[in-house]
Amino acid sequence: MSTGIYNESINCKLYYKTTLNDFTILKEFSTSQNEYIDFTNIKLQDNEKIIQVKIEYDKVPVGFKNTVSPEIFAKVDSIVKKDDKIINFTELTGSYNGKPLKDDSEWKTIVKEKKIEKKLPRTGC
Repeated sequence: MSTGIYNESINCKLYYKTTLNDFTILKEFSTSQNEYIDFTNIKLQDNEKIIQVKIEYDKVPVGFKNTVSPEIFAKVDSIVKKDDKIINFTELTGSYNGKPLKDDSEWKTIVKEKKIEKKLPRTGC
């Protein structure tokens, strides 16, 4: 995952949730730097999988937006095949003048297959 860069420097916390545990904080970062997070470094039990990622931003000003887009790259189970559809869900919550606000979005991603060719380096003459 890359967190992206934003037009204002805001402190954030990145959390993950697994099939066995509720949200756990992974990292604190600033929106002024593009952080690269490798979720494969997290020690999980054999039957445990990361199922959600959450970013909490401190108070954001009007006009807060990304200048470099965040990205998520996912490793999926071997049972997932080309052209399968994965449902993605995003939820945005906050408050304004003491009133809670919430919006969400749902979209589908079609799985593509990418074959990685490994070429050995050429040596010698």
